[in-house]
Amino acid sequence: MKDLDYEAIFSDKRVAIIGDVMLDRYITGSVDRMSPEAPVPVLLYKETTERLGGAANVALNTHELGSTPIICALVGEDSNGRRLEELMEEMGATTEYVVKSDERQTTVKTRLLGNNQQLLRLDDEAVGPISSNDTEAVLQRVKTMFESEVIDVVILQDYNKGLLTPQLIEFVLNTCNEKDIFVSVDPKFKNFFAYKKVDLFKPNLKEISEALGSSISADIEALEDAAQRLNQRMNTRNLMITLSSKGLYIKQDDKSGMKMPALSTEIVDVCGAGDAVLVVTTLMLLAGLGVEAVGHVANNAGRIVCQKVGVAPVSLKELKLFD
Repeated sequence: MKDLDYEAIFSDKRVAIIGDVMLDRYITGSVDRMSPEAPVPVLLYKETTERLGGAANVALNTHELGSTPIICALVGEDSNGRRLEELMEEMGATTEYVVKSDERQTTVKTRLLGNNQQLLRLDDEAVGPISSNDTEAVLQRVKTMFESEVIDVVILQDYNKGLLTPQLIEFVLNTCNEKDIFVSVDPKFKNFFAYKKVDLFKPNLKEISEALGSSISADIEALEDAAQRLNQRMNTRNLMITLSSKGLYIKQDDKSGMKMPALSTEIVDVCGAGDAVLVVTTLMLLAGLGVEAVGHVANNAGRIVCQKVGVAPVSLKELKLFD
């Protein structure tokens, strides 16, 4: 899509990201032998690095594409929460609407990498609903954001970590409808059907299969049927179903959907690809682009991220360079 004006599409938008943020920690080293104590590799430690994860990685993708992320989230009143805020501020995002909780820990995902391959992931988190006190604090912070900020689009990134409660979802969707703000959603199973009448709904194949209660294959007939069943309950303007190595399916309004195969690439790590696809798709639809252009560039964004080790964003420069 060489004729696209990438700067006009992706730059200078104000994007509110509401969702589950997390700290991604990487312990890297080399492996050249197995342990004599158990059938596991021995990792010779090299370094520890930390990155933005979850909804914070959605914000990082927004920043790397040239737009302004506004993050609404919750972190623990702990060292990991402070580190996560530092990384967000280093990116240039405001942390004014991030709630610090003394009732809940910050989510941390620690990945052990040997020879650029993931050996193990350790999750340190709380996954139940946030407390009533935290719910009220987050809701008040989101209300303040809508009152204080100029917002072009809202992205709800749900990782089922408890932040996006039915009450918060309802408030955000109602406010976006009143203010005519484009809203896109990356759902998980728990609140799947709470996101009605949004502008973009982006589940993956596993999530939509679980929600509809049947195994959905990646062929176009099955995807069209799933889209029709979903639309009867959701009335979504734009639907994208990511299909992992088989590409993606995209449908706009009441038109027939389109399946687009994944672009050929050597897969290094799939972590973070969905976040990049979500942001790229959201901003392209906001700009009024059609499904063919959207699907092509979204596929390209996913391909670029899959060539990187660990959770990483896609940049505006990379989208233009590798198109």
